[in-house]
Amino acid sequence: MKTFVQRLFKDQSGIAATEFALISPFLILLTVGMIDFGMYINENMKVENLARNATEYVVKGGDEANITADVITSSGLLTEDELEDTTTTSEMTCECSDGSTVACNTECSDGGYRRRYFSYSIERAYSPIFPYPGIPETFPLRGHARMQVE
Repeated sequence: MKTFVQRLFKDQSGIAATEFALISPFLILLTVGMIDFGMYINENMKVENLARNATEYVVKGGDEANITADVITSSGLLTEDELEDTTTTSEMTCECSDGSTVACNTECSDGGYRRRYFSYSIERAYSPIFPYPGIPETFPLRGHARMQVE
């Protein structure tokens, strides 16, 4: 007949539940982290697409002053609260064929072809689902696009 101690060491009922209880917090944290990272990537793609759409809107003849109403708000990609926390910048620049930057109302000094570019940038912050130790509370989301107008 086996002693109580021998039976205790050979009895394996409940071991799987104990192992799962020990490992499940790490698995849950890993899963939530992957979901959070996926949401960050998705939000960053939205911001990049908005910058590209805004630039294309101006290049195709849209008014630069109406980008927020005609492109960003109408896209539905950002809510009103997200739009309030968003910083946008736009810039019209001109370059000569040699790559030098010139004022858009002047001609190139070498007599070359002057190209006009419109660039648009959007920046906002992304907050993770919950704060992770050792990781910043917010991450920057940046979208930038530059297209030749003429």
